[in-house]
Amino acid sequence: MNLYKEEQTYRNWEWIVFIGVLVAGLGYGFITGNIQNASQISPMWAMASLMALSFFLFYLLNVRMRFAITEKSINYQYFPLHYKKQKIKIEDVDYCAVVDNPSLPSTMNGSNLSFATQEKMFSVCGRKGLDIRLKNGDRVFLGSKNAKELQSAITKCIDRTEQF
Repeated sequence: MNLYKEEQTYRNWEWIVFIGVLVAGLGYGFITGNIQNASQISPMWAMASLMALSFFLFYLLNVRMRFAITEKSINYQYFPLHYKKQKIKIEDVDYCAVVDNPSLPSTMNGSNLSFATQEKMFSVCGRKGLDIRLKNGDRVFLGSKNAKELQSAITKCIDRTEQF
C-alpha cells in the first residue's frame, strides 16, 4: 500500500522555449542554406550544435521523476537514468527528513535540475524533498513538490515501523 506517491516532469518553459528557438534557428539555417554560405561559422560546428541542443531538448521534455513511499520501502525512478525502479528498504534508513529550502537558492542550481557529488540527488523541482541517510553511509535526496504531504507520509511510515 502506498503512503505517498508522486510523479514529476521538468516543465521550466522559459528554458524549453529558449532551446527550442535555438534548435529551430539552426534548423532553418540548414534548410535555407544560410549556414553553408556564412563565413563566421563552420557547418560542421553548426550541425554538432544542432544535434546537441536537440538531444538536450529531448532530454528535458522526457525527464520523469517518480517516487512512492510504502510501509516497507521507498521506491524511486529518475527516467532516463533509471529504467527500473530503485528501492530503499525502510530498515536500511538511518535518518530521513523533509527538506524545504528557500526558493532562491534552489533555483540557482541549474534551473531546478539538480546533480550532486556528495549524495545521489534526483530532483526536477530544486532542493525541496526527502533527504535520506542510509546505515551504510550513502546519502540520497529525492525532490518533491508536495513537502507537507511528504512529511505526513514519512511520519506515518516512521510510526508504523516503531510499532514493530
